[in-house]
Amino acid sequence: MSDKKISELTLSTPNDDDVIPFTDVGESVTYKALKSTLKGATGATGPTGGTGPTGSTGPTGPTGPTGPTGAGETGATGPTGPTGPTGATGATGAGTTGATGPTGPTGPTGPTGATGATGAGETGATGATGATGPTGPTGPTGATGPTGATGPTGPTGPTGPTGVLSGSLSGDIDMAEYNFIYDAIMSADNKGTGDIVDDIVAGETIAFPQLVYLKSDGKWWKADADAIASTLLLGLSLESKNADEAVKVLLRGFVRDDDWNWTVGGRIYASVTEGSLSQTAPTGEDDVVAIAGYATHADRMYFCPDNARIEYAA
Repeated sequence: MSDKKISELTLSTPNDDDVIPFTDVGESVTYKALKSTLKGATGATGPTGGTGPTGSTGPTGPTGPTGPTGAGETGATGPTGPTGPTGATGATGAGTTGATGPTGPTGPTGPTGATGATGAGETGATGATGATGPTGPTGPTGATGPTGATGPTGPTGPTGPTGVLSGSLSGDIDMAEYNFIYDAIMSADNKGTGDIVDDIVAGETIAFPQLVYLKSDGKWWKADADAIASTLLLGLSLESKNADEAVKVLLRGFVRDDDWNWTVGGRIYASVTEGSLSQTAPTGEDDVVAIAGYATHADRMYFCPDNARIEYAA
């Protein structure tokens, strides 16, 4: 290669086996290389060209005519021989399709082959029970059966409590071996129970629970321990009444008054204060000691007048 400047060289296209000089700028060294080993950067891909038009389909050739079918009778169908191997398919002839010949008679049906074994698959799960349908209408009531025999009579029950006897009697009561039973404990204040009379009137105003005596005029008056005469037939008023009014009077029995404050078990006497009771016996001149009863509780007493009388002499 002659020593010329690049600008003085003739422009030409190198062959693959031509030697091309090049300089490594970093090392400032000139090298040579075959043109076939030098590759420039790949250029950009050009745009794809449009698809050309599809060519027209050529014409289909005509079908050849089918040859005529022979006119001989169809012989009996012989037994079917073993199927031979399938030969290669021959080329289709060019003749036209002939008319279809008559269908020969159907041969007898061969015997049915043995049934194959039943598969052993598992039974599927039972499906869910459907909803219960609506209840049908109630049928008519049947005829009533005959009444059964009456059972034996059960044992007699215990006797109930005895009722309260009230009203008037028209004859005597025979108690035989029975007794009257009184309540010694009253259920409420200002109550009394026992032998009671209610048809004798008061001679003056009296009140519960005053001590009274039956005076010679046949009326109840307030008792007074100052004299024998005013302490003879004693009673205890169970209600408050005015003069000439009938009053309930206890002759013997139990009484409750919450204003009392007795010493239990002690005697109770007629007092020198009209109509009053006391647990202290009177001791004055001409006073009378008359026992009216006994204390059964601080506010209750058993009223049972003693017939004995003691009078203090002057």
